[in-house]
Amino acid sequence: MAHQIMGNRFMARQVPAWHMLGTVVDSCKTATEALAIIEGNDPVIMDLLPFQVNIPDYGVWIPDDTYNIVRRPTKDDPTPRLFGQVKDRYSLLQNSQLASIFDILTNNTSWGMETVGLLDYGKTIFFVATDQKEHTIAGDKVGTYFTMSDCRNGKDSLELMVGAIRVVCANTLSLAKGVANSTIKIPHHSDLSLETSWRMEVITKMINAGNSMVEALQSISDIPVLEDNMINLAESLTPLRKKTRASDMITANDSRLQDRAEQAIYAMEAYNDRMLELRSTMVDNYNYLVPVYGNTGWSAYNAVTGALDHQSSKSTQKGMEVAAQRTMFDQGFQDMRDKAYEYILNTK
Repeated sequence: MAHQIMGNRFMARQVPAWHMLGTVVDSCKTATEALAIIEGNDPVIMDLLPFQVNIPDYGVWIPDDTYNIVRRPTKDDPTPRLFGQVKDRYSLLQNSQLASIFDILTNNTSWGMETVGLLDYGKTIFFVATDQKEHTIAGDKVGTYFTMSDCRNGKDSLELMVGAIRVVCANTLSLAKGVANSTIKIPHHSDLSLETSWRMEVITKMINAGNSMVEALQSISDIPVLEDNMINLAESLTPLRKKTRASDMITANDSRLQDRAEQAIYAMEAYNDRMLELRSTMVDNYNYLVPVYGNTGWSAYNAVTGALDHQSSKSTQKGMEVAAQRTMFDQGFQDMRDKAYEYILNTK
């Protein structure tokens, strides 16, 4: 697949893209400023034009409730471009409107524009921002890209994505969609502008909270955590269930009670087996990370999160079934992470 950049309408901060098109800037820009640099504002305007049915025998055009998505001619592409056909409920945002929405992020946080570009004659636009604060935890750089893309073909939704891919062309945009850590899709309905603005405000708050989390993780990265501490941490996160009166019911005369007792004991043993496996994985992960990060809180925290991620990835189920599987633990995976953080923070 080619880069599909429309003409030269691409901007990157500091690092050029592989296709070497567009403009490279040194300083951070807002989305509105970046859009002006690539001339992606007024020269690339979309119209929703009524679709009409021609009846030759009568020489009349009958209006239909269908509309064409059309890009007006530009100085470098004088041909109007038809991108799709939609019903009258479809909501279309101009590039300048999208930029002003993305400015919610770039104006109110430490995040700045990384890339912006138009693809496929202007049918698709993407904005990418990255955090200008370089977060480092125990020598590891923590970085993320936030992407907003909109394909005006009448079928796709506006998408907001968080992930590790720097989008510079059609290929990398496709890759970013495939491996994004999280994605929000907003259909082109009548409240598109309002909902997108609201989503960006929520995401901005989440990003600010994420920065606070990075600072919190930095606070535990140098705390000494020895192997005995790690074993105690793993045991505290994976408590085993004790036998209940169900074991006494095994000898009951009532067969129904016996069946229920056997099921309860089997469930308890299965639960304990999973917990013991998880506990062992946490300690093994810690010993694996010690040569890299030392006997530190960062080794311990990554040992816990790595074990939890491994546990969830073992399931071949997807969607809600995975979420249901995670709740089999009394505390829940996120609660385990929180408790691990508190334990490390209080380790002396």
